[in-house]
Amino acid sequence: MIIGSFAMNEAYVRRIIRNRERISSIEVFLDFTVASRNPANTIYVSANVDGLFLTNNHAKFIYCKGEKEILAVMSNNATNNHRFEFQVFIQDPEAIAEFLLQYEKLKAESLKYNDESYSRTIQRD
Repeated sequence: MIIGSFAMNEAYVRRIIRNRERISSIEVFLDFTVASRNPANTIYVSANVDGLFLTNNHAKFIYCKGEKEILAVMSNNATNNHRFEFQVFIQDPEAIAEFLLQYEKLKAESLKYNDESYSRTIQRD
């Protein structure tokens, strides 16, 4: 599973934890700004996923590959948002292949989070 969001809150992470046995791998992409504003939450996210990547991210998506391959593209962040939001679910193999190419670029341009390297990066800026 690959999740992209500007922000992710503790409640969303708890949902991941409750379903973790059903998910073989989870990578999350969050925005630098949110990660630096709430380092405790960033550490919590990192401790409960296989990879946390930080970048200038405003994209919101969930990609899953199991019995079916599906991409959800949405307007809402991975938070407890009580506003009306919109989402599109994509199962078209060509569209998903294009997303996966963009995902590889996003991953290559992101900083893989770990407490030490991120702390040093923030202190230098």
